[in-house]
Amino acid sequence: MTLIAYSDTLVDTTMSNVFIYPRQTLDLGPDTLLCEGDILELNIQQDYSTYLWSDGSATDSMLVDSSAIVSVRLFGFCDTLQDTIIIRFDMPVPIDLGPDTTFCEGSTIELDADVTVEAEYQWNTGDTSDHIIVSKSGLYIFEAANGCGEFNDSISVTIIPLPDTVLLPADTINCFDAQIILERPVNDSITYFWSDSTSVTRFEVDSTQQVWLAAFNECGFVVDTMNILFNGEIKTELGEDTNICDKDSIQLSGSDSTATYFWSTGDTTISIYTEVGLNENYIVTIFKGECAKVESKRVRSSDIFCVSIDCDVEFGNVFSPNGDGLNDLFRITSDCDVYSFDMSIYNRWGQLVNFGGWDGFINGEPAAEGVYYFIVEYKDFVVVDADRQLTRGSFTLTR
Repeated sequence: MTLIAYSDTLVDTTMSNVFIYPRQTLDLGPDTLLCEGDILELNIQQDYSTYLWSDGSATDSMLVDSSAIVSVRLFGFCDTLQDTIIIRFDMPVPIDLGPDTTFCEGSTIELDADVTVEAEYQWNTGDTSDHIIVSKSGLYIFEAANGCGEFNDSISVTIIPLPDTVLLPADTINCFDAQIILERPVNDSITYFWSDSTSVTRFEVDSTQQVWLAAFNECGFVVDTMNILFNGEIKTELGEDTNICDKDSIQLSGSDSTATYFWSTGDTTISIYTEVGLNENYIVTIFKGECAKVESKRVRSSDIFCVSIDCDVEFGNVFSPNGDGLNDLFRITSDCDVYSFDMSIYNRWGQLVNFGGWDGFINGEPAAEGVYYFIVEYKDFVVVDADRQLTRGSFTLTR
């Protein structure tokens, strides 16, 4: 630097050296995370400065290879500064979920990453624990990260299904001319075989038998059984269309007491009688299990088919069961060609007291005197085999 001074005619010059020192700065950086084995160098070298580290050293730099809180003071010509940094060292995250695994349906398995070092981690399921319980098949991935980097491992879990306990439909009854096709499930993890030792997908049944289907794998063994009954052919005894006397009726009958009958007359019994004097086409629908059959028979009534019936039904109107050997039994007599006969006796209140011939006793006790009523139904051979006649009447019991 030069200084020149003026005074009137005098001039004086002075020269001096002036040195300006720079201002000091200090910044160790943010707290940091490193991986074990790494070395961090903290270098704060500046001109015209001295240093004092927290470990007592006075160098312009420091090497850090383990977790520590490091501070330093910098002494400059113009400034004295101080800074601190926290340094942490992480270890790599060892992850081993083990080999891919399988287990049976209904069980669970625990997947444990067993994290023993500081890290942030998460499963691909969204769980943030280092272990989870698994009950479904899938690929499970565990990811972790820390100062040493990102780490992951995966495991495939396969759940083996248990064989179903119900493999076949319920027992069934089928029509004699039908066929049943049973289908087994399709599952590559389960082995199936039928009662005939085959393992076909579709099993055909056309006869009465017991069928079973077995299913097994390493998790279980199941056998389901089905009873299949094929009905015989549904038959009736209606016969061909026929002509009868207009004063007669015939019986139309099925032949299978285990079947269900629905007649065009509205009856649901196994047999019916035709209406007297009507020309009618009688239709019956027969059900047996899932099977059905419809048959019909036309019955024509006309007086030209009537044969003269020259016979009588006779009975007395007084009955005296007093043990004298006379008129002690109530009987019906007839000169008709009878092959079937039924008689029912009722008291005046309509209560049935006896079938057939009567000796005047009810349950071993003498019946009361009074009027009694009877109905006689009989069949003869005059017109047709199923011909039937009804006779009603009354008599008086005295003692």
